[in-house]
Amino acid sequence: MHINPKSEHDPIADFWMVDGYMRWALEAAREQIGDEQLAAVLRRAGLEHFINNYPAGDLSISGEVTFGQYAAFSAALVSIYGLAGKNLVEKIGHFSVHRALDYQRSIYNMAIVDAAKDLNDDLRVKLGLSAIVAGLRTMLSRRGQEFQMRIEDQGEHWAVIAETCSLCSGLRADGCIGWLFEGMLEEAARQTLGAFFDVVEVACRAKGDPAGVWLVSKRPGDETAGRSAPYVAGAETPLPGEIQITDRPELDPMMGLNLVDAYLRWALDAVEAVIGAASLAIILRQAGLERLIEHPPSRAVAVESQLTFGDYARFNAALINFFGRGAESLTRHVGRVSAQQARRQQFETFNLSQIIGSLTLPPADLLKLGLDMMNAGYRQMNEAVGQQWRGHVEDRGDCLAIVIETCPMCAGKQAGGCLGGFLEGALEESIRWLMDERYAVKETACRAKGDPAGVWEVRKSPEG
Repeated sequence: MHINPKSEHDPIADFWMVDGYMRWALEAAREQIGDEQLAAVLRRAGLEHFINNYPAGDLSISGEVTFGQYAAFSAALVSIYGLAGKNLVEKIGHFSVHRALDYQRSIYNMAIVDAAKDLNDDLRVKLGLSAIVAGLRTMLSRRGQEFQMRIEDQGEHWAVIAETCSLCSGLRADGCIGWLFEGMLEEAARQTLGAFFDVVEVACRAKGDPAGVWLVSKRPGDETAGRSAPYVAGAETPLPGEIQITDRPELDPMMGLNLVDAYLRWALDAVEAVIGAASLAIILRQAGLERLIEHPPSRAVAVESQLTFGDYARFNAALINFFGRGAESLTRHVGRVSAQQARRQQFETFNLSQIIGSLTLPPADLLKLGLDMMNAGYRQMNEAVGQQWRGHVEDRGDCLAIVIETCPMCAGKQAGGCLGGFLEGALEESIRWLMDERYAVKETACRAKGDPAGVWEVRKSPEG
């Protein structure tokens, strides 16, 4: 995504912004990236005067903040943090809705929305959207500004159309950049209607469209299929995903097991290659692993940095919490990269020469041998540092299962879903290298869910 200032003046950028919206954006960003990084973002946006000098935290319009400044701050977050910046911007939308509704529900006519509980979902959504538009129009008209936003019926969706959009004013981009309003609309629906309604921007003035357009589903959707998750005040992570991850109330002995330096370093390298160093630093702070920002572990297949299974699990959980559903593909990618590195550096640990000498075996036998050797390699590494590895491979008919009791990916964590995406990716890559075909891999049990062991099932037949 490339975002740049427009070559010509955009009069929308001169509109006055509600002071509180800018303040809440700054507060939400500070909560996630800290004062120092927030100052860097403000300098990038040309908004140095807001460093430690926030606008008022209410719904007044003092004339200190413009649409253009609001858009510049959002663009700077995305420019610096990439995909993580997009998530931060959505989180700001969530945070802003909470603040606005806490401060003055009457401006948004929430009493009318609350009283309409017997209406059909589509009408309640329309009523809620109309209340938001009317509230914004009321506030902005106080300065004599004509705020152009309307609601249209487009079949299965309501379309929110904004000619005077604050999120892209003065900017041009090669894609839609109104993610903050996506977050606002989703969270407003969640708070006022008690359900998740999917929102997606389909047109944007930054792309050259005449107006920003957000499509809002008329029917509640599946929360786990959405891009956003509920805002929770004081949450440890910017965007909790559909899997809620928390610390176990009791001590998990797995947390103290030693971790090979290279395994976490390969994960850090893989994530940084995708989201950049600045965004990786956010993840490490969220994981409580700030020490690794300036002093990452070595790439040696050895225990040198006093890393533990608990450290690996904290990084994994922070990644999943931050990116929500988007973390699924990222964790699998990390696993694939780690498997490639392990193959280069641990050829004999995983008995790859023996496997290569067995390539004439029937496919099912070769697959079983490969999984057995992988499990044996993990056991050898753990025994080398004086700790027990509890894992084995089972034949389950149409699939093979690798069962691991001493799993580093969920040590000390509890969750409503499986957290072993790293190993899913590692198994996929290792089996692809061995069999020269792709085999489906799926984690079906996880200690974080209360299961006695993590279980990854591998289909015996290659994918079509």
